Amino acid sequence: MSRKIINIMIIVLVIISVVLMSSCKSEVAELESNERTPVTVYEVKNMEIRETFMAIGKIETKEKFDITTGMGGKVEKVFVEAGDVVSKGDMLFSLNSEELQNIFNSTESNLRTSRDTLKIQLDDSEELLDKNEELFEEGVISKSQLDNSRSNYNQILNQYNNAVKNYNNQVENLKKSLEDTNVKSPINGKVAAVYIIENQDVTSELALQVISTDGKLLETYVTGDKLETLKKQTKAVIFLDGDRDKAINGEVVTLNEIPDERTGLYKVEVSLDNNNYNTRPGEYAEVDFIVDVRNKPVIPKRSSKKVGQKTYVHMYDDGITIEREVKLGLIYKEYVEVLEGLEVGDKIVDLGSEYVENGEEVNKR
Repeated sequence: MSRKIINIMIIVLVIISVVLMSSCKSEVAELESNERTPVTVYEVKNMEIRETFMAIGKIETKEKFDITTGMGGKVEKVFVEAGDVVSKGDMLFSLNSEELQNIFNSTESNLRTSRDTLKIQLDDSEELLDKNEELFEEGVISKSQLDNSRSNYNQILNQYNNAVKNYNNQVENLKKSLEDTNVKSPINGKVAAVYIIENQDVTSELALQVISTDGKLLETYVTGDKLETLKKQTKAVIFLDGDRDKAINGEVVTLNEIPDERTGLYKVEVSLDNNNYNTRPGEYAEVDFIVDVRNKPVIPKRSSKKVGQKTYVHMYDDGITIEREVKLGLIYKEYVEVLEGLEVGDKIVDLGSEYVENGEEVNKR
């Protein structure tokens, strides 16, 4: 065999050896990589955190009017039904006014007669007083006689003034009662309930209720410690029927500082912003009060672990984990607020953090 052929064979063997060695090294590296725990890495970032607490309440109207039957009588006509929409001044019901008219006529006549009789007596008394003053100047009567005449005049004057006042007040009230036989809506709203029927004899009692359609409130009750976190205009989110897809923004408008005698809780009212939901008085709702909004570093809840009274995360540093103690705060959605131990931009192990140890080599996915 020639020397040239031998050299070629040596070169080929060397090349084959290099290729085999490179392949083995790659397989070893891949095997070592596959043996490392696979993890995901999360970079710490700021997030707007809303600190809230939830309460349960019900929808109420801003205004509710109880309409009564006034002095009573017989219900002549009911013009509305529960659920009807009414405008201010619309007729609601009417009462038979015949009896009231008779009462008015009789009372007015008696009061007028009493007033006019006293007016005649007053005129006579005034004329007598004027005459006695002249007689006193002429020395015909004594001062005591003049004083008696003046006293009598003043007494009748007071009686007459009282009679005039009594006439005006009672006649005005009776006229109002007559007007009240045609009862009209005091507001734009909706008839919530009707308690009377036609031809019913009624006294002074509740006839129907009209509620405002201009706006609604959420009424709820909170404990004393929660009340201290609220103030007027505190923002809130209302969820009709507890459905988180039916959210309405609002704000606190009333804080009652006196607790309910039965429950010891404090009444809070929340206004509802304009919305497209058909809210009904008495409807159940949940409300989240937003007591604080702040930007803070956050990490996924799953990325930390608690050991005794301490909490730890695993920092990620070029494929190596480093255990670090942290202090965490408010849980918000899928994240938790970082109070101490981490800064924005730090990288930590997220998925897989429960399977790694301090100083372990990991495989970043």
